[in-house]
Amino acid sequence: MNSSCNFFLSEKIALAACRAINKNPEVPLEKENLVKLQHGNISKENAQKNINTLKKLGILNETGLPTDLGRNWANEITRKDATAIIVQTSFPSGTIQASSLPSNAFVAWIAKNANTTKSVAEKSVTTFRILMRICEPETPKKRAADTVRHKRKAPFPK
Repeated sequence: MNSSCNFFLSEKIALAACRAINKNPEVPLEKENLVKLQHGNISKENAQKNINTLKKLGILNETGLPTDLGRNWANEITRKDATAIIVQTSFPSGTIQASSLPSNAFVAWIAKNANTTKSVAEKSVTTFRILMRICEPETPKKRAADTVRHKRKAPFPK
C-alpha cells in the first residue's frame, strides 16, 4: 500500500496514457507528450501531476517508461487484472469493499486508512473511481448506444 495515497489522475489523461503506452511502449511518457496528445487542452503542470501519479501507481518507472504492469494496464484485454494489482498495491487494504460506501463516507474511510487529509483523500477517491471506470472494456453495444445518443438533437426526457 502506498502510505500517502496521494493521487491525482484525470480520465482523459489516463486514456491518453493508455494510447501512448500501447502505441510506443519503448518511449518515456513525458508531460510534453501528454500535452500534445490532448492537443494543448491540458497544462504542463496538470500533465506532470498525472505522470507523477502514474509513477506512484507503478504504471511508469522513474524515467517515465511503462513498467510491465503499466503495459498490462494500457492493454484493454489485461487492464482489469492490472487495475486490481494497482489498487491492491497502491490503496489501503479493503478499498474495493469500502468503495460501495456513500461518497462522503468513502472519502472519510480513505483519509483514515491512508492516514491523510480529506482533500488528498478526495483526489485519491477520484483516481480510484477513474481506474475502476476505465478498466471495464467497452462493448460494441455500449459504443452503438453512445453513437445514437450523440446523434439525437433533443435532450433526453427526464
